[in-house]
Formats: sequence, structure tokens, C-alpha cells
Amino acid sequence: KCQFGKDFDTGSLEPNIQALLVSVGETFEELEKEKRFLENTLNINSDELYEANRKIIQKNEDLNNLLEENSKLLENRIEENLEIGTQLKQYKQAMDSALLVNTFDLEGTLTFVNDNFSQLSGFNTHEMIGEKYDFMYSENNPDALSEQILQTVQNKEIWNGLLKYTSRYLHVYDLNATIFPILNVQNEIVEYMSIFQDVTEIENSRQKALELDRSKSLFIANMSHELRTPLNAIIGFSELMTRDQSLSLKQQRNLSTIVRSGEHLLSLINDVLEFSKIEAGRVELKFENFDLHHLLIGLNE
Repeated sequence: KCQFGKDFDTGSLEPNIQALLVSVGETFEELEKEKRFLENTLNINSDELYEANRKIIQKNEDLNNLLEENSKLLENRIEENLEIGTQLKQYKQAMDSALLVNTFDLEGTLTFVNDNFSQLSGFNTHEMIGEKYDFMYSENNPDALSEQILQTVQNKEIWNGLLKYTSRYLHVYDLNATIFPILNVQNEIVEYMSIFQDVTEIENSRQKALELDRSKSLFIANMSHELRTPLNAIIGFSELMTRDQSLSLKQQRNLSTIVRSGEHLLSLINDVLEFSKIEAGRVELKFENFDLHHLLIGLNE
């Protein structure tokens, strides 16, 4: 119709031409339908793609924000860990300069010793690694002490006490020891650590002080006994003299005063002996009858 005009009658054409035109028209209509379907589908897909792209962009923004926050958090954690590491290094340096430290494994074999421990022992570090943790324990320690320590730390408890160590050169040291287990995040023991402080001089001073104290107590006890002997003689002769009927009343009173004063002095000496017994841990409780009236008169005089 475009070629021959709108008024052109296609019915005048040959049948086969008419059939061709009908077929072409139907094909064109199908193509138009398919075109409209594809355009509609394309529009829908474009909307979906736009929405999906918008969500992707938003998700990327959220991920970038989260990544930025985590990066800042990670930087803060790294700075904190560096600070903690610096502090731990300083703590270790302080411990190594003042204390003796070693570690041993679950089998009781030494795995680390610091320089202070090596210097006190007289052994090189490589000589000590692989030895048993108690190979330097002195025979002056109580029996079964090693088993007691190992049993304590195996029960995840801390052992504190005084240990005697014998060095390579047979010098005996007194060490104030703290031995404890090292646990992992599963609360399982991975190794044991020992921290020692050399208190040999302090312990020697303490022993000397105890010896002096014992000597003092012994001296007081002996001195008290030496004083009691002549004092008992004075009291005894004074009591005998009070029985002499030829003495005047004034002399009788003076002798009674001597007897009471002697008994009071004897009581003080006995108190000194009791104090020496207290220091020696040999206190004995004695029950005795006494005349309260007589005691009060003596105190008044």
C-alpha cells in the first residue's frame, strides 16, 4: 500500500502473491510482538539491573566503611600490642636483673634459665638445659620436697617456700622460691616456671639472731639459777632467825621483811625463768595455793 497507495486492492493480485503478503504481514506482526516483548523485558531487566547496581554500590560503601573501621581498630590493637610488648620486655629485664628464673617442661626437664640463675649455679646455660629441675636441690632440704613441689604445680596450684640449692662449687644458697604452672587458653598446663630470690644473707642473719636469742635465754636461765642458790640461803637463815625468842619485836619485824623481800625477789627470778621457758617453747602451767592477805601486806610494805 505504501508503494501503490492506500486505495490499492490487494485482492486483485495473484493468489500466490496474496499468500506471500499475508505471510509477510503475519511474520511482521510476530516480529513486532517479539520486539515489544524484548523491549518490555529490557526495560524490566534495566530496572532490575539498576536496582541491583544501586544495592551493590550501597554494599560497597558499607564494606568500605566497615573496612575503614576495622583498619582503625586493627591499628589501635597493633599499637596496644606494641605497648604491651614493650612493657613485657621491661618487666622481663627487671626480673632478669633482680631475680633467678627457670622453666621446665611437663617431664621436669629444664628448658630455660636466665643469666642470674646460671651465675649463681656456676653452670653454663647449655649445661643446665636438659637437666632435671631439682638437680641442684641440696640434701639439706626436707625429704620428698621435690615430689611435693611437682604434685602442687601439677594440680595447677602455686608453691611458695624456702629451698636450699647447692652450686657447682658446693656452696649452699637459700632461695625464696615461687613455682607455678603456665596454662594455655584451654586451661591446660604447657610448662612450669620457677622464680627465685637469693635470701642467703638474710637467712644467715636470721639463724645468727636465733642463735643469739638461744644464747641469751640460756644465759638468763643460768644466771637465774645462780641467783636462786644464795637467795634461798638468805631466806632460809632469815626464817631460822625469826624463831629465836631472844630477838626483840623490832628485830622480828625486820627479819620478816627480809624474808618477804627475799621471797618477792625469788618470785621475780622465777618469772625470768618462766620467760626463758616461753622463748624456748617449754612453758608449764603450775597451780599453787597462796595467801592473798599475806601477799597484799608484803606489797604494801
